[in-house]
Amino acid sequence: MTGHFEPRERAPGEVSANAPAGPPGAGSGPLAGLGPLLQEADQLLAESVRRGLALRLAGSAGVLRHCRRCRDMVTALDRELPRDLDFFAYGKQQRQLGRMFADLGYRADPSVEFSQEYGIDRLIYLGHATATKVDVFLDALRMSHTIEFKGRLDAPRPTAQAADLLLAKLQIHEITEKDAKDIAALLAAHPLGDGDDRNDPLDAPRIIGLVRSDWGLCYTALANLAVADKLLAGWGSAGDVAVTARARVEGLRQHIELAPKSLRWKARARVGTRVRWYEEVGDSEQQGQGDAGIRER
Repeated sequence: MTGHFEPRERAPGEVSANAPAGPPGAGSGPLAGLGPLLQEADQLLAESVRRGLALRLAGSAGVLRHCRRCRDMVTALDRELPRDLDFFAYGKQQRQLGRMFADLGYRADPSVEFSQEYGIDRLIYLGHATATKVDVFLDALRMSHTIEFKGRLDAPRPTAQAADLLLAKLQIHEITEKDAKDIAALLAAHPLGDGDDRNDPLDAPRIIGLVRSDWGLCYTALANLAVADKLLAGWGSAGDVAVTARARVEGLRQHIELAPKSLRWKARARVGTRVRWYEEVGDSEQQGQGDAGIRER
């Protein structure tokens, strides 16, 4: 799968969709209360840069922080503000990250504090400033499905890449309206493409490469795109945002459907939904995680 799906030239004066969006001010509007949460995120990101650590904002806060267009799309869709902060990081830097959070006054969740000494793939911190909780996923997001991102955090940007932000939403087994709005915002903000920053695209081959070899993830992703499309059809107040997002939802769905599938995918497809195709996430892991692309309680 190569080339751009929706190439376009940027109009004079148009801000790149990849230009990071700074924390909003304390003005009026749907995002008026978001400033403190993103300021907390930026403080953590700045400290990680100072210490030479790869820490990237993910979840719904990551969608908002990713670029100005993402924030505009979230505003148009009237998405409820996130409460938690979620980050992607490298497992090889686990100890340094733990030291950083401790130095900044964050306290590890008692349920995982002991196990952190022995190497795990997720760090959880109790609310310290604005966020009710802070999660740090190491090398992979392991929830309903596994999305590995090892080696994808090296670009000097504050957030995870748009394709990984989208995958974190598409992998949810039981999607919520908030998740659907995040999917819509990402797709409305970014044309589908191959990752060439010239046209600000969303790296569709990254998504296709995962779903073409994993039937379970493919099934869940297609189901979630269908849910997002159905909800978008009823959001008339979103105007052109909904129209653009629906077109790109359909475009992504078609590319997933038409992509050649692996032998592993085909073998698992023959079993279908007779066998559970997703991982069940326990209530202790789910609690407060809706803004990370995980089902909210």
